[in-house]
Amino acid sequence: MKFKILILCFFFSLSSSSQTLDETIDWIGSNSEGLAQVMYDESTGVLTLIKVQQLGPRSIMAFVSEIDPKAVASIDIKYGSDEWNNIQLNFKTGGTNVKSYTVNKDWELTMDPINTHMYGFDINLKNSRDYLPKFKKAYLHLFRQIGIAVKDGDMF
Repeated sequence: MKFKILILCFFFSLSSSSQTLDETIDWIGSNSEGLAQVMYDESTGVLTLIKVQQLGPRSIMAFVSEIDPKAVASIDIKYGSDEWNNIQLNFKTGGTNVKSYTVNKDWELTMDPINTHMYGFDINLKNSRDYLPKFKKAYLHLFRQIGIAVKDGDMF
């Protein structure tokens, strides 16, 4: 009987310690030093990926890409030769359209949005190689929280 109670407590602790969607989004933003931001709009089903760059002492630009998360089939890591590495979102066969545009620090458009047909999308991160698997795990969890089964691309 004690063993059954112990097992039930263990499974309850696993389910209650899982991060929420908002906590996962916050983790990605804070652990990328704010350079890789994520937003998810439940009403439209659009996943927005934002890459923030400092272009000068007073100029900040954000490169925004909107994707349909249902188009993502797998996620893997692409190690770079320098300090920049990527988490790659691989789209399902046939690819998908990605809406891209840039905004300034006041979130005003600086160019007209363009739609590009893509087969994958790179999320550039300036983190150590040892930390990249944590980002991949966070993105896998993000999709799981949205309700989309995405494979770990490094596992097959």
